[in-house]
Amino acid sequence: MRRSLIALALIAALVVGPLGQQTGRAQSEQIYLALGDSIPAGLLASLPAERGYPGLLHQLIEAERLAQDEPANVELVNLSEPGETVQSFLSDGQLDDAIDEIEAAPNDSIGTVTLTLGGNNILSLWESSAAERQDELDEFEAQFASVIDELSDAVAGHDADVIVTTYYDLTEGDPDVEGSNAWWLRQFNEVISETAGDAGFDVVDLESIFRGRVTELTWFPADVHPNNAGHQAIARVIWEELSYDQEPPEIEITRPDDGEVRSRVPTVHASVSDNVEVEDVRLESPDGDSVELLYVPDLDAWVGIWDARGYPDTEAELTVVATDVSGNESRESVTIRLPSA
Repeated sequence: MRRSLIALALIAALVVGPLGQQTGRAQSEQIYLALGDSIPAGLLASLPAERGYPGLLHQLIEAERLAQDEPANVELVNLSEPGETVQSFLSDGQLDDAIDEIEAAPNDSIGTVTLTLGGNNILSLWESSAAERQDELDEFEAQFASVIDELSDAVAGHDADVIVTTYYDLTEGDPDVEGSNAWWLRQFNEVISETAGDAGFDVVDLESIFRGRVTELTWFPADVHPNNAGHQAIARVIWEELSYDQEPPEIEITRPDDGEVRSRVPTVHASVSDNVEVEDVRLESPDGDSVELLYVPDLDAWVGIWDARGYPDTEAELTVVATDVSGNESRESVTIRLPSA
């Protein structure tokens, strides 16, 4: 009974009324079109328009575009509707609105499209029989194919990157156990992946990203939706899949200089910049340690220390490794001479 009540609450959470759409036309040179249900609508993110995954992804895309030699503004058009199913997507206007947006856009200005659709179809079957689930899966397969076909035709005149996501498994069950909720989720995810892949669209598998982290990245068991951390995880994995940013961070080690240092616990300062966003900065030392450097705004530097009191030699190479949100990595080293132990 408790599970049934939770399931009903979860389903109800996905069918609330629509959030405001971001469709005001700006003087943009590129457009990011977000489509789907309450997840891309940003429902239950603390600021849906900014902290839902389309808002976060938009910020990354625009930062990368504005850093180019010929900067381009990027506009987010988010048509996503809470409660959307594949059936309502086809019949209630979101697909038509998306096609209208694409047709109204100048050639090649649709740069990115994301689609997260099908979660409400899956949730509606939480307590259904195997026969009912199979019937819904068969209908879903045909209708999802119609969505992908129409979307593919619409973007044909644009050099657009289309990303389609699967769904995460709230039960974190074994998908190899036939008939389990996890197994049925995999059947729907396979339809999504294969249909989108056959159309030449890229697929991001949220099940693998969220597995083992459902309570960290969602509001479950109170609600099915991603929290802010979950939306950030989705935005980052889509961003990496897009591979727009190929430029690694730039590093300058400002302390210590090459040469002798006064202490066997030297402080390291590094200036790190990136065209989009720095994700992580670490210090690697010859004794195998890897130390996280922390950004200190007052110094405008990433700062940390290396404890070399147990290091047997006096000469050492320290390497600062910086990674950006796209996974690009750069390294910079300095050789120092430590005082005798």
